[in-house]
Amino acid sequence: MTIRRDAELLVQEGLVQLLHGAVVRRHRTAPGLTSQYDLHDAITVNREEKERIARRAISLIEPADTVMLDAGSTTEAMAWFLDEACKATYITYSHNVFVALQKISSARIILAGGEYDRAGTIFRGNGTTKLLQSIRATKAFLSAGGVSLDLGVTCSNAFEYELKRSLMDYSLSRILLVDHTKLGRTESTFYAGLDEFDFLVTDQPLPSEYATYCRQHGVEVLLPGVSAGEIVTADSGAARE
Repeated sequence: MTIRRDAELLVQEGLVQLLHGAVVRRHRTAPGLTSQYDLHDAITVNREEKERIARRAISLIEPADTVMLDAGSTTEAMAWFLDEACKATYITYSHNVFVALQKISSARIILAGGEYDRAGTIFRGNGTTKLLQSIRATKAFLSAGGVSLDLGVTCSNAFEYELKRSLMDYSLSRILLVDHTKLGRTESTFYAGLDEFDFLVTDQPLPSEYATYCRQHGVEVLLPGVSAGEIVTADSGAARE
């Protein structure tokens, strides 16, 4: 039996997952406990869409940038796709994002440490937040569990609020990375209004009500394969702004 076949059997049994060519053990929740968000599960959902979003988001990074990277499966994908040409300073509180950034030898990397949360593979706590708030960034790339025009941009855990707001409040440009399945969805913790973001990077044309909202509130929508300045909605073709 080959190694590949062994790995495929383990994937079918839910014991491991294949991630960027590596076999990674899946973490299971202990009996009697529940986890609202587990990155090990989230990273396998809509993986192709997230990778397309990640590649589009990377085009916004310039060598002189100081970049804050949020935790999440899409921001992790973004970190893996960064290469040596993406010379910048990167700040993150995500362990997985930090590991992915190691391959960029020319990059300056700042990891905000603290208490480790295994489900989200992040560091958190007062020390983590204080370090993030002491840094001034040119761009912050953030993830979300849901985006609603009525209830705003939300995430799964209350402790994420301070972390995400630290990225939002201390960056010149705020960029939201979400795939189309997050639109119209709401998680338990509000952390920002959609109108607080400068860019929304997603994988499919927006429903007309979202496209109208973004246009009215100055949120630039970026899609894979679509030039900046083009407006594309789910109800129509592309139009030059």
